[in-house]
Amino acid sequence: MTDGWITLYVMELLVDARYRGRGIGQMLLDICHYLYPHTRIELLSMETSQSYYRTHGFRFIGEGFRKSYM
Repeated sequence: MTDGWITLYVMELLVDARYRGRGIGQMLLDICHYLYPHTRIELLSMETSQSYYRTHGFRFIGEGFRKSYM
């Protein structure tokens, strides 16, 4: 059974602390969306990163975050 969605799973999105705040994380997420424009992205994150993903349109789904592009 399927819900009709193609899902891209991101297990870790890491940016070295020295390079944070330069838009690198957003660029990596944008590349994922560019490569897979009609998908939903699900990712796991540490508690300290949750506000970052909420700010970028993801919503918490209990064990991780999800963003749909359909």
